[in-house]
Amino acid sequence: QYLTGALYLNKGQSVTIEMFKEGTEKVVATTTYIVEKTFKVKPSDVYVLEDEAERADRKLVLITCASYNPKTGLYEERWIAEAYEKK
Repeated sequence: QYLTGALYLNKGQSVTIEMFKEGTEKVVATTTYIVEKTFKVKPSDVYVLEDEAERADRKLVLITCASYNPKTGLYEERWIAEAYEKK
């Protein structure tokens, strides 16, 4: 349930990633990304992980499960949020 918040991201919102020094609470790097698009795919659609060589921007892809089916006990879709580094 770490990325369930990704379900509520919308285009134009920002996501900030902080990197900490190992074993401490000291932030050593911060990068902010802007959500460009959100969409759902089937679990087998792994193309969303492919790198877009034509873009020079750093890309962040957040993926979480969506569309839980209680009859099968499976999540039938993946929710994707693609974001690019804020300049």
